[in-house]
Amino acid sequence: MKLFNIVLLLSIVCLASAGTRHYQKNVGAAKSWSGYYNVNQTTDANLFYWFFESQGNPATDPFIIWLTGGPGCSSELAIFYENGPFHLTDNLQLTPNPYSWNTVANVLYVDSPVGTGFSYVSDPNGYSTDEDEVAENLYRMLSQFMNDNSQFANLPFYIFGESYAGHYVPALAYYMYVKNQDPFSTHFNLKGIAVGNAMVDPLVQYGSLGPFAFAHGLIGPLALKETEGLYASCVDAINSGSYNDSNTICNEIMNVIQEYAGPFNPYDVRLTCPPSLPLCYNFTLATEYLSLPSVRQQLGVPANASWQLCSSTVYADIINDWWNTEVEHIPVLLQAGIKTLVYNGNMGWICNYLGSQAWVSQLDWPNNQQWNNAPRKIVMNGQDIGGYTQSYGGLTLMSVNNAVF
Repeated sequence: MKLFNIVLLLSIVCLASAGTRHYQKNVGAAKSWSGYYNVNQTTDANLFYWFFESQGNPATDPFIIWLTGGPGCSSELAIFYENGPFHLTDNLQLTPNPYSWNTVANVLYVDSPVGTGFSYVSDPNGYSTDEDEVAENLYRMLSQFMNDNSQFANLPFYIFGESYAGHYVPALAYYMYVKNQDPFSTHFNLKGIAVGNAMVDPLVQYGSLGPFAFAHGLIGPLALKETEGLYASCVDAINSGSYNDSNTICNEIMNVIQEYAGPFNPYDVRLTCPPSLPLCYNFTLATEYLSLPSVRQQLGVPANASWQLCSSTVYADIINDWWNTEVEHIPVLLQAGIKTLVYNGNMGWICNYLGSQAWVSQLDWPNNQQWNNAPRKIVMNGQDIGGYTQSYGGLTLMSVNNAVF
């Protein structure tokens, strides 16, 4: 769990449309509140947030927004199972997480896009269909949050996310960067972004699925050759703009690998994925806890908003945007002095390190050659090797040892 803090420190070198706050029971030294902001009155689109003040110095510590991917999976997963201030016990009690990111930063978890987790929309036309809509809604929500909580408005601001948030994070950062040029818009002190085991450039990253599986002994040379042929067809489908063909052909790469390798856990190749668990992990405790009437009341959740682990509706509405790349925003951000961290657990297959290394090394920016020639450094976690980094010009690629997703 300490490796979550290594990643964080590297990157750092309401029911009404007005955003009603609902204070929570503190856990440890963490003060938190939650609520909603309306981001589209026409469709009654409302984004749910849960904010945790820094346990250090909230007046000066950085401000982080966290976005879980999917698309359509709730950021409460990160609160309870990853970098949040507490974990759930078997009897649905909260126990402090000593490695929580809010020990050193103010952290805002948002259920995005609209319809994810506790977020809701009254009109189906309010569901997002591309990253521009996602970014615009998040910007509206964040602008309202900062207006209501001006004590955080000038803090160093970072955008973090994992998995499909590799689309959300660059899109939001770019939108925020552009709006920062407008003197009449809310200004954010945007300092950096970070994406973990993230899908940023599918065309490049799908080419890593076969080699990663082969390198970890999941498939043999014949299966690897078969995936190479499928990947060539996948590239053609993506370049043609045929999203239906892309879904069919590109996902066949994963199907073939799993057929040869068996039911391995795509988020941790050392494990078998239980057939009874679609996401390979049991999130029942979170579902039960967030369904408790007392918890819903504390969080300020209305009766019409039911919590979902991952929303199939959100997924279906935005899935055609899956094959689009968000990589073109990153050079603009880097040249503006906005740092970028790309990190991967080296045991995760689905959005793996090889894929991240491929798109990062091909990034079209003035420092491409210098970055590729930069030395790879060891990061120690106590007396153990925690991982490896390669960094230049504000761009850092990190591989975390024995870590998953």
